[in-house]
Amino acid sequence: MIIDAHAHLDRYGDALEAALEEMAQHRIFTISNSLDLPSYKRNLEIGEMCELVLPTFGVHPWMASEYVDRLEDLHTAIEQSPMLGEIGLDYLFVKDPSEYPAQ
Repeated sequence: MIIDAHAHLDRYGDALEAALEEMAQHRIFTISNSLDLPSYKRNLEIGEMCELVLPTFGVHPWMASEYVDRLEDLHTAIEQSPMLGEIGLDYLFVKDPSEYPAQ
């Protein structure tokens, strides 16, 4: 078995079906990381489609400013997720220093 520890299956669009078929064919266990609440919801749906997908919740640093004042909205997803991903700091792509504290 192969393990993909960091994928964003919710962003695959029209390529999702083919990706899931390839994952099944090659037995690729895939941790599908979420960027925010909507992407987590989508990853949960994808996880229902394929037993090899483990949906995980997280807020990507790019999205942190959208949630910094709404942390209570994240409680259910945090409790539900088997692990948290997409946490940390991103000073490379987040160019506005005023957004750093939110991360």
